[in-house]
Amino acid sequence: MLVLRGKEDNTKRQRTLGPSSSPSDSKTLVLNANSEDEDEKAPKTDGANKIRGAAARNHRAKELREREAAQQREQERANAAGRRKARSERRRGEG
Repeated sequence: MLVLRGKEDNTKRQRTLGPSSSPSDSKTLVLNANSEDEDEKAPKTDGANKIRGAAARNHRAKELREREAAQQREQERANAAGRRKARSERRRGEG
């Protein structure tokens, strides 16, 4: 398909906030975003992002299981370290 373009290509358009192909424009957008973040230190809590109901219970249960598993792993590591230390002590006594 052949598209003929006339004088209207030489006119400037208002820029949008969409992604830009030039790197200098993207830096400007990042700086503007940072200045807005500095103005509002408090995080925005939106009701739409809050976990509710059964999902919240499942999430808490999952976190609890993960904490218990981490404690169990740490206890097993400590036990293994104690066994290695005891074995080392016995070898020193034999030698």
